[in-house]
Amino acid sequence: MKPLINALKGADNVLGRIAEVLTAASICVQMVVMFAGVCFRYFFKSPLTWSDELSCYLLVLVTFFGGYVALRTNAMAKIELVLNLFPPKIKKLSILLANILIVVLMIAVIYYGTMLVLSPVIMKQRTPAMQLPMYWFYSIIPIASAMMIVRVFVMIYDMFQREGDKC
Repeated sequence: MKPLINALKGADNVLGRIAEVLTAASICVQMVVMFAGVCFRYFFKSPLTWSDELSCYLLVLVTFFGGYVALRTNAMAKIELVLNLFPPKIKKLSILLANILIVVLMIAVIYYGTMLVLSPVIMKQRTPAMQLPMYWFYSIIPIASAMMIVRVFVMIYDMFQREGDKC
């Protein structure tokens, strides 16, 4: 069991760094592309046909990988007011239940996201302006969801390894 957890923690660390870099780079590129698009449209009267499209796809990347980064850094939105009213054992059980529900949801997202990516329509489809394969962008959905599952398993393990009943 310990080698598996160590492998999951190592994968989570590597994936976390990759996701942080990808998310930050995507936000930076998105800002530059949007600024260039506005400048070309209003100052040069020659809009960039691909800038809005690229910005939308980068937003998808930021949303899904950013969700993983938020989960990893414990920055996900949560309501702790009610949770803090529970005794430690009930609090721990509630957190475990929430994490199990996250895993179930991510399994569903992986399944349906993979079905979407592998559908013949998506495999043949290209983006309108840039002519890039659409499956590149749809693949972000199951990949980020799988990363979240790895993170949740690490969180569950860490929760049970903590001293006493503290969460």
